[in-house]
Amino acid sequence: MRIYAIHQLPSTGTETHLVLTRQGFSLPAALLAPLWLVWRRLWWEASAVLAVVLALALWQPGGGLAAALLLAGSLFLGFEAASLHEAALQRRGYSLQAVIVASGALDAEARFRRLQAQAPPASANP
Repeated sequence: MRIYAIHQLPSTGTETHLVLTRQGFSLPAALLAPLWLVWRRLWWEASAVLAVVLALALWQPGGGLAAALLLAGSLFLGFEAASLHEAALQRRGYSLQAVIVASGALDAEARFRRLQAQAPPASANP
């Protein structure tokens, strides 16, 4: 079972915009950091990673310390990938709606839709 955080844009009509982020270590983010960041539209973070990689390559080309720092940075990004993605979603106007334990993303979305259907409608207070 996996844990998913579900983020939603405030709906203007009947259509809702959901984004699910899987919690935990992200192997693609750790192995392909700049590409993963660009894929998630995290432009500033991708620029920072590329700048650090370039600086380390120029500082100590082929050096063991530079490789160790890159490995540590990759592991850090793998562990913090979901947090970075969620922070970017919040900056874009998404809000955290639920945290769901499910076997997959489709199951998590289905469980969230069932929870929404069971929730009582929000009442307007005068």
